[in-house]
Amino acid sequence: MDYQEKNKDEEEPKRSSLFVSVIAVLILLIAIFGISFATITFTQNGEESNTIRTGELRMSYTEDTNGIKIENALPTSDDVGKKLSGANEYFDFTVKTTIRGNATIAYEVSAEKDVNSTLQDDQVKLYLEKKVGAVYQEEMKPTLFTPLASKTEWGTEKGTMLLAKGTSTKSENIPYRLRMWIKQDTVVNGSYSYTVRVNIKGGVVVD
Repeated sequence: MDYQEKNKDEEEPKRSSLFVSVIAVLILLIAIFGISFATITFTQNGEESNTIRTGELRMSYTEDTNGIKIENALPTSDDVGKKLSGANEYFDFTVKTTIRGNATIAYEVSAEKDVNSTLQDDQVKLYLEKKVGAVYQEEMKPTLFTPLASKTEWGTEKGTMLLAKGTSTKSENIPYRLRMWIKQDTVVNGSYSYTVRVNIKGGVVVD
């Protein structure tokens, strides 16, 4: 074996080692880039995650559908409406936050009216409670459906009703309960309905 062939054989392992090192560095750079530039995305499906750069915001619910519906119900006083507890008379959902590192997540809970609703907004009241410990407490008093005039900072859409705002600095579950009824003294005739869907929007609070 001459000198050139011997030198070539010695260079082959070095080249292979260098190639493996370059690949390892590229994988590391891709991983860092992916973490640093994760995007903020949101959906209106409570069973899917809303990805945030430093955490996760999720809404979950146990019913088959996300929301609550009035159908041919009788007008009700606020005192009675706040205590409705029958089937389809209230809607439970939970805001879930998963936070990585030192961050604060702000979120908004809103109600989106179904386009097929036949009652008027000023005929329907919504009432929201938040569970604190083992007890539900009033979060929003009985209020007529009031659509937003413009989109909010966190992305709650124009035309939906803002029900609650909140912040979280830790991973936690925040249960809510929504009730809805026809305002007392409303005159209703024939067949009618009113349906809302619950949405959650949010993002990371930047100091």
